[in-house]
Amino acid sequence: MSGVIYAITRDGNLLWYKDLANDGTESWAPASGHVVGRGGWTGFQGVFAGDGGVIYAITRDGNLLWYKDLANDGTESWAPASGHVIGRGGWTGFQGVFAGDGGVIYAITRDGNLLWYKDLANNGTESWAPASGHVIGRGGWTGFQGVFAGDGGVIYAITRDGNLLWYKDLANDGTESWAPASGHVIGRGGWTGFQGVFAAH
Repeated sequence: MSGVIYAITRDGNLLWYKDLANDGTESWAPASGHVVGRGGWTGFQGVFAGDGGVIYAITRDGNLLWYKDLANDGTESWAPASGHVIGRGGWTGFQGVFAGDGGVIYAITRDGNLLWYKDLANNGTESWAPASGHVIGRGGWTGFQGVFAGDGGVIYAITRDGNLLWYKDLANDGTESWAPASGHVIGRGGWTGFQGVFAAH
């Protein structure tokens, strides 16, 4: 997402920030901190970002909504279909939901399976890849402290004893196809000591 960060205020506004240099120096776009969504953003069960300005929101009654920040420059400029329902019911029934890139969404069921979805149209219409909802990881995915996606099918998981694990969904098409090194420890200890951990896209 090219250094873009979204933040939801306690009174429900959505703010836009952009880390311009993206090199470890303090360099923000002039419009950083501007309101791009006015009110209502605290009313969701969950909010998470895909790539290219796409934002998904889960309503308290279980629908999945699609938004797209068209300008992606700190001005309030949304795609006409923003706020449309693209998934009807059931999205509050997961232990966790997070986005990869290219319209891919992963969901963890309460019994520990990892499901794959792909928002094919990615334009606010209800258009899912045929394999959407397929199990690509069987059991054990609720045993982590946190799970989040990077780019290109990569998924990171934090164990309860603080290790960071690496996985890669090779096919990225709803089939169970993992890179051989999936599940390997790439960070030893200390990863549960953070308030939150997430990857950029």
